[in-house]
Amino acid sequence: MASKVLDIREGQDVYVEEDEKLPYRLVRNLGHGHSANVEMVEDIYTGRVFARKLFRIHRTRDQRKAIFDNEIKIIRRLKNHRHIIRVFATYVAKKEVGLILSPVADGGDLESFLNDFAVGQIARKGTTERRLVRKSFGCLAAGLAFMHQQKIRHKDIKPRNILIHRGTMIYTDFGYSFDYSLPDGRSTTTGRPDTFTRKYCAPEVVDWEPRNSKSDVFSLGCVFLEMLAVLDARATLPHCDQPYSAVGEAIQCLFETLEERHSRKNVGSRTTVTRLWSVIYKMLSFDPTQRPTASFITTHIRKQSPTHFFCKDCSDESGNLDPKPSNGDRRNLKIVKSNRTTSARPQNLRQASTDSTQSKEYTCCDSTMKLVVAREDAAIANYGSMSIA
Repeated sequence: MASKVLDIREGQDVYVEEDEKLPYRLVRNLGHGHSANVEMVEDIYTGRVFARKLFRIHRTRDQRKAIFDNEIKIIRRLKNHRHIIRVFATYVAKKEVGLILSPVADGGDLESFLNDFAVGQIARKGTTERRLVRKSFGCLAAGLAFMHQQKIRHKDIKPRNILIHRGTMIYTDFGYSFDYSLPDGRSTTTGRPDTFTRKYCAPEVVDWEPRNSKSDVFSLGCVFLEMLAVLDARATLPHCDQPYSAVGEAIQCLFETLEERHSRKNVGSRTTVTRLWSVIYKMLSFDPTQRPTASFITTHIRKQSPTHFFCKDCSDESGNLDPKPSNGDRRNLKIVKSNRTTSARPQNLRQASTDSTQSKEYTCCDSTMKLVVAREDAAIANYGSMSIA
């Protein structure tokens, strides 16, 4: 008896019986992650192309269904943001469960893009590529702010989990994300993490310490640092094979060097790229309490330029979708002068953040860096009157 080929429509959650077949033709493999493979498939009825995230799990039917319910719920909660992947449909079959996702990224993922750039396959002066990167800072910050407003922690932000599609970037892979809307609405978790990518995770994640939404901010700061290298040839990334949480001193020196070179060359002026330095620097603080929130980062970037750092759609929305910075963010603006000299630089930023905890203020060793952060922060210290849409 011939198997019946299903016709799966948007929004459906389908249980595939033994005498039924899926309507998808494999086009090619796209990659694999911690728990699943991702394929490009074509719907044989409509010709539409999707990304299929395929979990092959040798367990009971109920266990197979439960393993991806978390991701389904989270992505559907976040469906209204243009920079977050969408679920078209889901299915549970005998030996697999699948998410049918849209869109299929026509530009691959950010990791491949950055690798191609690093080895010279993408020209450093390529106008289109540089514009794509520059206009994604604000959009990625806004996407993360939206997640956190919806009480979602991504927990695995990295270039591989950011897709490039039609000239914009899109967050994907919410398999290990955390919904903290219930029971108490707190984003803090403790104990051993379910999974993490060591290179991009925050130091408190590596150390199994309490972590919260600020851990996402650190990971996005790492991604921003790699994107910055595309725009600024002087931004040579430190120890590319090591976790960013292990090379705090090198990151600190990088920003100090960038600012020193800029100060010697263009005193009193700031380019669109240099306006990002201070906020990325603070995102990479080893002390989670000193990192700005994603909402504040979005507001800060938009204040620098609503058109340079956002795609056209986000730019057209102006600042009406940006939330008001919290009081914690305002405290983050307070920079104190360190008593150390540059020769007494801490071994890494963890030491700097530990020292600053005693005074509850953020410190940095280099006076030049303090000046640029203070100068840029002064411009947004009163920036709190924006409404939340």
